[in-house]
Amino acid sequence: MASSDHPVRSLHDDKRPEIAGYELAEVIGRGAAGVVYRGRQTTVDREVALKVLHDHHKNNPRLVRRMQREARTTARLAHPHVVSAVDMGEVDGRFWFAMEYVDGPSLALRLRQEGRLKEREALRLFIPLCEALEHLFEHGVVHRDIKPANILIDARGGARIADLGLAFADSDPSITRQGSTLGTPHYISPEQAVNPTAADVRSDIWSFGATLFHTVCGRPPFSGDSTAEILSGVLYGRIPDPAELEPSLSRRLTLVLRKCLTREPAGRYQVPHELLMDLERVRERRAPKIKIRTLDPVQSRYDKRLTRWVAIGISAVVLAVAGFIAYRSFETGEARSEVTAGVLEPYGPLENLVVRVEGDEQPAEMLAALSDVLDGLPKEYRSRADEVQAVLHDYLRRHVRTVKDEMRREVTNMIRGRDLAGAWQLLEEGLEKRLVERTGFPSLELSANGVDIAPWRGQLVGELRSATDHVQLELEKKLEALVERTLASAEEMAARQDWRRAFESIQMGSPEIILELAGFGGFHLPADLVDQLVVPVGIPLELERQRLTDRWVVVDRELRRFVETRADTLEKQLADGPLRIEAGAQLEEDFEAELFDRGLSRLRMPDGLPKTAFTTLARRARFLREEEGRLLEEDARAVFDDTERLAGTYLRERGYEKARDLWQEVTDDLNSELRARGSAWRAELLRRLQVRREGTRLLTALLVRVSDRIIQLDGQTVSFLVGRVEVPNVRVQAGFDPLGEGFYVQGAGFSEKQDLRSLPGAQLERFAGFKNLGDLEPLERLTLALFRYYEGKPRAASEALNSGPLPDEGAEVDLVFSLSGRIATGLESEQERADAHLAEAERRLKIVFDERRQEQSPNQVIARIFELLRNYTDVPLVRLRRGDLIELRQRLENPDGISEEALFERQFSATSVHFIGRDRVRMVFDFQTQSAGRWDWGAWVFDNIGAVLESDVSSWDEILQRRGPRLILRDPFLPDEPFELVLVIEQLASSGPPQLLWISAAGFQVAFAGPGLPGNRRDARYLIGSEDPAGFRARLRGGEGEGQARLLRSGVTHRITIRGNRRVGRLEVLLDGRELVNTKGLRTDMDTRLIELRSFEPVRLVRVELEGGR
Repeated sequence: MASSDHPVRSLHDDKRPEIAGYELAEVIGRGAAGVVYRGRQTTVDREVALKVLHDHHKNNPRLVRRMQREARTTARLAHPHVVSAVDMGEVDGRFWFAMEYVDGPSLALRLRQEGRLKEREALRLFIPLCEALEHLFEHGVVHRDIKPANILIDARGGARIADLGLAFADSDPSITRQGSTLGTPHYISPEQAVNPTAADVRSDIWSFGATLFHTVCGRPPFSGDSTAEILSGVLYGRIPDPAELEPSLSRRLTLVLRKCLTREPAGRYQVPHELLMDLERVRERRAPKIKIRTLDPVQSRYDKRLTRWVAIGISAVVLAVAGFIAYRSFETGEARSEVTAGVLEPYGPLENLVVRVEGDEQPAEMLAALSDVLDGLPKEYRSRADEVQAVLHDYLRRHVRTVKDEMRREVTNMIRGRDLAGAWQLLEEGLEKRLVERTGFPSLELSANGVDIAPWRGQLVGELRSATDHVQLELEKKLEALVERTLASAEEMAARQDWRRAFESIQMGSPEIILELAGFGGFHLPADLVDQLVVPVGIPLELERQRLTDRWVVVDRELRRFVETRADTLEKQLADGPLRIEAGAQLEEDFEAELFDRGLSRLRMPDGLPKTAFTTLARRARFLREEEGRLLEEDARAVFDDTERLAGTYLRERGYEKARDLWQEVTDDLNSELRARGSAWRAELLRRLQVRREGTRLLTALLVRVSDRIIQLDGQTVSFLVGRVEVPNVRVQAGFDPLGEGFYVQGAGFSEKQDLRSLPGAQLERFAGFKNLGDLEPLERLTLALFRYYEGKPRAASEALNSGPLPDEGAEVDLVFSLSGRIATGLESEQERADAHLAEAERRLKIVFDERRQEQSPNQVIARIFELLRNYTDVPLVRLRRGDLIELRQRLENPDGISEEALFERQFSATSVHFIGRDRVRMVFDFQTQSAGRWDWGAWVFDNIGAVLESDVSSWDEILQRRGPRLILRDPFLPDEPFELVLVIEQLASSGPPQLLWISAAGFQVAFAGPGLPGNRRDARYLIGSEDPAGFRARLRGGEGEGQARLLRSGVTHRITIRGNRRVGRLEVLLDGRELVNTKGLRTDMDTRLIELRSFEPVRLVRVELEGGR
């Protein structure tokens, strides 16, 4: 039970009982049968509601039995949406029972306070209630009184069914004059109204449907000024169309309501489960399983005026039925006392009534007073009472005549004043009100008192109907002409492509505006008549609107197709690049041009209709702009990454100025791209570019500092690093520009020119004065860390960076953070790789020195030894056991005792093989005979002097397809160890100017390009790399490389020396003894076991010398 919806008015002075185990609090409800308290069950400390029978009813066995039946019925049920019973008992002769306390309002109160519920909210409440109704049905319980007041809403918004005992309430509108009740007439089923004993679950389904109807429509299905009028509608009337009362309701729900409220029980849902399934379908927006032809017809708005007066005629019958049901529902009454006969004298109470006729009292009050007098009237005064009654009835008829005269006069004046709506309203609503005001009786009770106003009213209705019909005929003609003019105007505007005005012309607005346009602006017509006349007007206008809509849809579809096609073209142009067009703006401009060509404009397009072309335009233009931004960002990041790679080469070779120029060029390009302004990625890249430029500035300043220091040391002796060897007493000859032209150092027995950029890092740090890390200034410390990082020494860079204070303002702050992150990443990756590398080396060593494996799988052990010697010589343990590994490999490869010289002879067939120390070998291939070495000549031929490419290569594709001489570096040669390759090449005089000589050596690429190279720039250059041949060829075709005045020359035999170390990425290249390249950091994952030559023009390979690990 819930707290009361209204303040409780005391009807009885019941003493509050003392019930063991319960604490009673305030009264939350009171009715004719008992009182309801809010209480607490002390044993479990929970709130309950306790219904206690009134003290004066404790000896009424019928009421006691009914309360006991309610308690027992409730106790049989257990459902989350049914208020459950807790306990029952008797105290001081008064029966009581406790039930669950629901802290919330009833549905009736919520409807009064907030109005109707939306369909979705109603379904949320009523589907669980239907499940509860199904639970009652399964337990053989018929509620008989489902209504909004008996549905409680708890604190969580859930609904509960309550009051299983037809509880009485003093505010119940069904209380009759004698105090008996029918239940609630608004929600009672027809069969229950006639015979309560005939109620079954289908009666509950009617009441459930009536309650749901009230919830979503804002009013019950049937209403009236009296119980009789309501029951007349229940028994004989059609239910109002829910869709007219609330147009927002779905057709699905209106069908369910109509089936619940079908007058014949056999036409309703037969069990709650059928209703529950259809409600679920409505919630899921599926059609309920209802055949429309089986439903009762609904009352339309044109039936309402007639229905009211038919109901009045039927009400007399209903009153008799209601009286019977009232008697069956609640038996009470008292015997009337009789008055003994006496001496006949004027009876004061009767005579007083005659005197009061001269006053202004209502006839109903007088007749009611007469009724009171008659209750105790002696028999001998009955004749006089009949006379008085006749006087009072005549008094009643006089008042009725006065009302008739007033009504006719006012209705006539309203007809003359064109206020037909007011006349109908006065006749329908004002008549009843005046009758009650003047006589105290509604029209239905007038008939019971011998006054029939129906014929008079019918005559007045006829006159008003005649006047209304005349106006209706004239208005129909005017509206027809108005429609013709409107349609012609709409067609003319559509032909001029003025779609907005075309549609506006057929949107006439409210009925009042339409009447004004038709020339009936001064008339005040009934709403139903206006609807009857105006609604047909909308049909041709709606058809025209549909025709215009169809034509507009075609135009809109064509425009949308134009947008899609043009956007696809622009998207492809945008993606193909390389220039990123302003595709979004171009699409919008092209669309406006298309509108102009069609004679359209945005201002003349219709409102409220689909404009898919515009939504498509907005979507595709937005996408194109986003794609522009994405591609611009992608391009900018690709340029940044590519510049990072290119600058990395310069930075590794200490060409800091060139790297700075690269970064500045990218910065200028990014600043010039106006479309990127304001984007986060542009700001990010500009910040990163600034960091890179600042880094190169510091490194350039470092070289300048070293150059200045060398100038200061001119003529002095210093300790100087030659490779890793420190040579004392070396004299410095600075020259004019040590940084640009180099400088000389002279020692005992030698004098060498030095390139400042090629100095060992430690020597350069010495010249810069970077000795004790703790003594450095913040900017010096940052410069040193940056220098070491680009030298490939992240650990040493971290040591410098963390050795003391760093710059805390200006652009250097961002550089500090950027460098810290890059160093951390480098260290983390380096450590992870080192740990994994060490673990793998230890695992492989364990496998290799397992004697059982050596016996079972010697070839696998040999392969693992080669892997260790090739890939793991940087691990101290592998270096320590290098000799053991070589010895084990030789033993496993040569179980029969074949010498190492024989193994090399078998694998390479070199002209000569020389072993250097324990782990080095030098092989010479002198191509005086075709059989020299295991070389594969490919497309080259042997001419008794060497290997020769006989004809020119015609294209860049052919340079990869035509294989030149190649040698596979088979075991036991170790190509991952430091190696030296010497090639003696004769540049044939008959071939003309050299174009391209390309050497692949153990994963490194070296190329010499002449000015005649196809598609190339017009100067000689050399290029190195460590990528795959296809990538290196692309760089060659792109014109990369260092320009040199003297490289390969026609008719000259050149000696090319290549020294490499894959492990540290070191590469040194000499041409005829002149150093061209000395760099490090060229990492490669290419196959290291191959030497190969390629050339664009005929050359001769005369001799090859190869030294490396074994």
